Amino acid sequence: MARMRSATGSSWPTPSSRPLPPSDLIRFADAWKDLGVAVTDQVLTILDNPEADDVNPAAIRLAREHLEGLHEDLDHAIGQYLDRLA
Repeated sequence: MARMRSATGSSWPTPSSRPLPPSDLIRFADAWKDLGVAVTDQVLTILDNPEADDVNPAAIRLAREHLEGLHEDLDHAIGQYLDRLA
């Protein structure tokens, strides 16, 4: 799978590794934008470091409510983080 580096140095799948149809991409972008900077920063933190302890669980739950089903890898990362809290 092709990978790229995030601004913090972790590697994420490149958009071309699992291309989304344009309508799904737009739906995801709208949902991501609607979360706001504070919540998206929390999501990016768990993507960079799934073991991060300085994340607000309520922000991650809110992200799951808005983004669930739009991207498989993101669903997996959020699920793993929330399972770790249980």
